[in-house]
Parts: sequence; C-alpha cells; structure tokens
Amino acid sequence: MNFCTTITQAYAQRSNSCFRRCCSCHQERVYGLWNFPAGRVDVGDTIEQTAIREAQEEVGYDVALVRKLIVHQDTATESVKHAFEATIIGGELIFPKDEIMDAQWFTVDEIKNMKDHLRNGYIMAAITVMES
Repeated sequence: MNFCTTITQAYAQRSNSCFRRCCSCHQERVYGLWNFPAGRVDVGDTIEQTAIREAQEEVGYDVALVRKLIVHQDTATESVKHAFEATIIGGELIFPKDEIMDAQWFTVDEIKNMKDHLRNGYIMAAITVMES
C-alpha cells in the first residue's frame, strides 16, 4: 500500500520578522538550506499537535497556532505539507546543534531575497498567504 507522509511547519512571527532555521547538516541534499521548524506527524497526533511539537523540539519555542496557511503537495507520492502561522507564547531559542546548523530571525523581505537558499519553494507561498 502506498501512502503519503504529512509534514507540518510552524511559521512564528515577532514584530515583522519570521523565524527560520537552517536544515540538518546530516541531510546532504538540503545541507545549508533554510527552512521553518517542521516534522512528520506521529501516529495518534494531529497535524496541529505536530506543528506545535516541532517548534518546541527544533527551536525551543512554545507556540499557539493562529491559522493554517497552505497545504502543499507537488506529486501524489510526495509528502503533504501543512504550514501554519504561529505566535510564540513561551520558551527561548534553543536548538539541537547535532541536527540543526543555525536558527535566526529574518524579516519577510530578507526571506524573499533568499529564494535560492530555501529548502522548498512552498515556503514563499506560505509567506505570501501570511502577508495577506
């Protein structure tokens, strides 16, 4: 049986800045590319629970989801990606250095100028929705 993996992302905002993290240095195909906190949905978890958990696990922030921004899938065999806008409600920037190279805040304009350094093109689609 074939099935698609679901991946969620939480886009946290703070005074006109979005949070981004650099992808895992252990994944050669995405080495050095920027992405938002993201991960696969565990059995028994909802998509929303996953977005909240991944923000906490990958960058140390507790978040509250504001709204779903996009659902994206290029092909039937590719993972379905759900992107959410989130607000930080606690925690502090802490990330596992053995999995993530760096984590920083960028303005939306800075992210738009980094198109060639993003892990996935749907990141820009999510930001466009977030700005509307």
